[in-house]
Amino acid sequence: MTPQSEAREASWRFADVYLVASALVQVALIVVVVILVIQVSAVSAANHANAVTACQLANTNRTEDTTLFEELLKAPPHPTAAQLAAIARDLALVHKAYALRDCVALYSTGKS
Repeated sequence: MTPQSEAREASWRFADVYLVASALVQVALIVVVVILVIQVSAVSAANHANAVTACQLANTNRTEDTTLFEELLKAPPHPTAAQLAAIARDLALVHKAYALRDCVALYSTGKS
């Protein structure tokens, strides 16, 4: 074997080793990316579930607050028409302010 052919063969061996090492690094990077995507997806699903649960708990509080205000705004034994109108107006404001939220629709994945 001539020195030139030995050099050429050594060069091809180096290229083969480089290509194999490069392919292994690429596979390792792909595996890392896939693992990270799976973890991010799991965290995102957990955050969504927590947001829906928190919204449902807030709805429970809204219901309790509305009940409290309805009790506080009960008409006196012999209310006048003006008192009834004021109570009705105040109750409408309470029901608007403490309206329940549609938690699933509010935190659906299609909305941003």
